[in-house]
Amino acid sequence: MTTIFDSRVIGAGQSGLATAYYLKNKGLKYLVLEKSDQTAGSWPLYYDSLKLFSPVQYSSLPGLRFQGDIHHYPTKTEVMSYLNTYAQKFDLNIATGKTVTEVLKEQELFLIKTEEGELFKAKTIISATGSFDLPNLSEIMGTESFAGEIIHSGQYSNPKRYANKRVIVVGAGNSAVQIAYELRKTSKVTLATRTPIKFTPQTILGKDIHYWFKLSGLDYLPYGKKLSVSSSVLDRNLYK
Repeated sequence: MTTIFDSRVIGAGQSGLATAYYLKNKGLKYLVLEKSDQTAGSWPLYYDSLKLFSPVQYSSLPGLRFQGDIHHYPTKTEVMSYLNTYAQKFDLNIATGKTVTEVLKEQELFLIKTEEGELFKAKTIISATGSFDLPNLSEIMGTESFAGEIIHSGQYSNPKRYANKRVIVVGAGNSAVQIAYELRKTSKVTLATRTPIKFTPQTILGKDIHYWFKLSGLDYLPYGKKLSVSSSVLDRNLYK
């Protein structure tokens, strides 16, 4: 007989783990389904030099402080270690190696099918998958005849394979600028954007921008959520 859970969470990244923490504290029957072999979300797939845009002071999940200097910006490896430790510390109910392929509604219950042929039932579904698995490669005229390599930023790891090559990075977001900046050490790089890039200081008067958002209350206002760093580029790493 299939066990009916109060909630099934899809994805064991930051959001999925925090959700599981609260579900467990409420005494609800839950299970997190994660397609990879660890509880670190998409972090193992990100480019090697990626760091959090928030310092340790503002990077903790509920219940467990992110260890380290409060002004330090955690690296990819540090974030992965923290997320895996988080799941273990709170003994969260997570099943890894479970790739969800379909969610159906049957009367009052949800049916979750996995690539592994399993069927799960739940009263509620919480999707915490993120968007990393859905890369968007824009259709640009002439790409079909381009003899070089075209990849999405999600496929980029480090500059080694692009040494001494001509590279064009398309985009003006944090990933595009950071990748272009890193590639400029070994390659001839052009950053192609629709409009000039607007740089936002990472620190103001010695304090991270997250400090000022929190102090001013912008973090808690509906409009504050629209002040995403993705609309500009934080210059923490660019001019050191």
